[in-house]
Amino acid sequence: MAGARGHDLAALRGLNTGVVLRALRRESPQTVSQLTAATGLSRPTVEALVDELVSQGWISETGIPPAGRTPGRPARRLRFRSEAGHVVGVDIGLRKIVLVLARLDGEVVAREREDIAEELSGTERIELLRGRLRRFLADHGLRAEAVWAIGIGVPGMVDDTGRIRSVIVPEWTDLDLARRLADDFPCRILVENDVNLARCSPSTGRARRRSRTTWPACSSAGASPAA
Repeated sequence: MAGARGHDLAALRGLNTGVVLRALRRESPQTVSQLTAATGLSRPTVEALVDELVSQGWISETGIPPAGRTPGRPARRLRFRSEAGHVVGVDIGLRKIVLVLARLDGEVVAREREDIAEELSGTERIELLRGRLRRFLADHGLRAEAVWAIGIGVPGMVDDTGRIRSVIVPEWTDLDLARRLADDFPCRILVENDVNLARCSPSTGRARRRSRTTWPACSSAGASPAA
């Protein structure tokens, strides 16, 4: 019973942490009082979560503009650290590959498109993807470890486990693409049907739930900074 209660409390803390983080991602900087009003959480809860998020590198304190200073102790002003990491979105099909690099706030910082040969085998296509990802990151001064997540849109059906269940791309039927890339890119890798990603919105079901971590990048084609 105690174990179940501890699990529930941990889950609740995780949800509350996400609420605070999303509030700061939408608007920064904010004070603790503003975050309390924006999230509906109690002030002690917000203060505890803010301290945790600062220690993890998700958010940071920012100074007060001289024009906004008032007598007395200034309130803490907190901002989302969009520069703390990057996500990559990939759209790979039979004839092209598109790579997009974005900050954590969704701002796209680089985009690259390349036509590819339709007759490539499944293995050749994987190796091309692997090589293009490495080169893309290196061209922008990033190591694979600096990427928090990669979202990959592919043609055809993808099941709930991330396996490709189609014959559109030769030799990719029943392929676990994320697993094939995991040794080279030690971040979360999400694979989804490209059309689902293109339609991703609050009303989109499975695609929205599975890809929200990487969606800032995918729409243009959560790990912690301290991790």
